[in-house]
Amino acid sequence: MVLPELQQRMPLDGVATLLGRRIGALLVPVLVCILLVSWSALNLSPFLFREQMPAFFVVMDEDTHDTIKGKLGSSLLNALIVVAILTVMTFLIVLLYTYHCEKVLFALLLLSAASALSSMLWIWLDLFCTRFQIPYDFVTCTFLLWNVGVVGLISIFYYAHPVLTQAYLVVLSVLTGWTMTFLPEWTTWAILVFVALYDVVAVLSPRGPLKMLIQIADKRKQPIPGFVYSTHTANELEHAPRPSGDLTGEEARRSDDSSRTDSENSVTAERNSKLASASLLYSALNRSPFKLGLGDFIFYSVLSARAALYAFMPCMASTLAVCLGLVVTLASLILCTGRLPALPALPVSICLGVLLFFSYRCVATSLDYFAALSVLAI
Repeated sequence: MVLPELQQRMPLDGVATLLGRRIGALLVPVLVCILLVSWSALNLSPFLFREQMPAFFVVMDEDTHDTIKGKLGSSLLNALIVVAILTVMTFLIVLLYTYHCEKVLFALLLLSAASALSSMLWIWLDLFCTRFQIPYDFVTCTFLLWNVGVVGLISIFYYAHPVLTQAYLVVLSVLTGWTMTFLPEWTTWAILVFVALYDVVAVLSPRGPLKMLIQIADKRKQPIPGFVYSTHTANELEHAPRPSGDLTGEEARRSDDSSRTDSENSVTAERNSKLASASLLYSALNRSPFKLGLGDFIFYSVLSARAALYAFMPCMASTLAVCLGLVVTLASLILCTGRLPALPALPVSICLGVLLFFSYRCVATSLDYFAALSVLAI
């Protein structure tokens, strides 16, 4: 049996077109966030830390230790504390959402977004103007930040054009990711690894907080509470042209009535099976666009920015690793459609990025050293 209604709406390449657009719509903001955070860490952070300052957001300062063992112990302790805070906050969100305390949850999210769009954006703009020697006054900057903040809060929490909402979500990711680049080096790498492991447990374990949150939201048929970037674009292929080889419903019935040979019947059955499988995948993609939490944006950008602070090549390798890991995760999510509602987006990208960075640092740096010795010997 041919699916006539779907054939009229979807060409044979409709699934590939929709899938490519969805993946591209997710890769572009991730790359923009990575580039902006890396640029800010390289060009703006030196103006903030002209002198030796204590590390932000850490309990133990690894710079006070001279040995690798001391630095490793401090970084692991700091990472465990960060993961513990993330766990407590996630369970708090699940608890508030379970007992219908949406107003309290809304107030917490609103407060966090307002602080990012006011204080952190103020610091970023001040350093940007200092970097490029752009004069500004207090009144103008306050007026600008007020308008940007109010429009941003309305766009994120009330209603706005989807592109504007996505732009403000990227801005929040950039500001938060740039702030996390203030962390010491060893602590940053430890946090990235621990958060990736936490993401696996939180999403895939039966009592994981993120899995519980997704299940409750699906049961209530409500969006997931929190900052989530969605690639939803309605009616993407509504007006896509139909290839001449596709059959309409009437043509399919005529073909079935007039087909008398076994070969024609086999061709028709093969076409119908392909269209049926493609229709299921198309419907799944159209109903459920790809969604990525802002935490994934933040840790992707922190990974590349920390690599950029070391050298250009590891930054490029880490960025490619993030993109490759994200594509692999999305492909796995498509293959697991119907079995898993969500997959952790951090483990593959973070593992590839960390592996490539330390491979470059251990291998390429040594090769550069020996190359320099050979040049000096000549």
